[in-house]
Amino acid sequence: MVYTIAIAPYSVKKIENCLCQYQEYPKYKLFSIDKESYIVNATIENSDEGQIPVGRLIYNLQIGRYCSIAKDLYIIVGRGKNYHNVTMSAAKVFESLHKGYNDHGEHGSVIIQNDVWIGNKVTIMGGVIIHNGAVVAANSHVVKDVPPYAIVGGNPAKVIGYRFEKNIIQQLQKIQWWYWNEEKIKKYAEDFGEVEKFCKQFYLEADEQINKIKDLGCSDDKDRYLMLVDDDDNYSILSYVIDEFLACFKKDKNKELLLIVLNKEPQTDDMVMENIKKIQHIMEENNAFECTLSVEKVSFEEVKNYIPFIKHLIINRKTETVQLMCWAEVYGDNVEIISGVDTPIFGGY
Repeated sequence: MVYTIAIAPYSVKKIENCLCQYQEYPKYKLFSIDKESYIVNATIENSDEGQIPVGRLIYNLQIGRYCSIAKDLYIIVGRGKNYHNVTMSAAKVFESLHKGYNDHGEHGSVIIQNDVWIGNKVTIMGGVIIHNGAVVAANSHVVKDVPPYAIVGGNPAKVIGYRFEKNIIQQLQKIQWWYWNEEKIKKYAEDFGEVEKFCKQFYLEADEQINKIKDLGCSDDKDRYLMLVDDDDNYSILSYVIDEFLACFKKDKNKELLLIVLNKEPQTDDMVMENIKKIQHIMEENNAFECTLSVEKVSFEEVKNYIPFIKHLIINRKTETVQLMCWAEVYGDNVEIISGVDTPIFGGY
């Protein structure tokens, strides 16, 4: 399917979700966009020639805060082919060769974090994360992640410079001004000019708060994966993540999947907790499983307390995803980001 979108400047005051319909899949989230971001116009092309696993959407587009996206952005997700076959043709005669995502895998996520500037006529492919503060030059073709505060350009897009020195970038990553409340941003708006002065003013306080959380981290050897339970998604990936985790790691006693249920809607949350506990009980009674499945129910703010204990973050279509990724970068230690909408999820392809 091909969708055309435009989001006017100054129109997004809080995170918004755009729901669409794809074939027999109504009300799936085409994208989310957070406050003060805009898109002059963009085209989103997704799906593998109409072939998707039943009930599952290999797709996740999220845009953080204060992003400026110019004309003619083009995002392509889920249009891959199995190029290991003799032919990649979609001709009817070869229909039996093509089994959708099951035979070649797909990267489904495109994440644009915060304060990103994307120029005219940029193309972004599935599997890309454009990190905070990055600049993507006009006419670029982005096929790999863009580092924080990098300036990239070309086809394929390559790093041609950075906006600031490394130590300044590290400080800005910790300050994360885009998550300040509106009153604080208004109060200090005139200080957003000179970057070194800005960092000198706000870095120490941010670093102190981060260290308080990081000091909670333990020295256990658990290879821990964390995911927010997406019970509010019409096409939740929870069952796929659990199934694939158990299939990949059932004999690895060092592996743990930590599922976080956000304390939002008590009745729904309680049902999710109960279902997960049933799976835990089955695992405990079955000697075939040596990995661990854990579940916690907390507020989103409390999630940051778990990040020093994890090595992997599984992302999904939750609206908290971009902020959670930013937390992982500062509260964690080289936390790996895994797209839970990909196929396969673990191990790549």
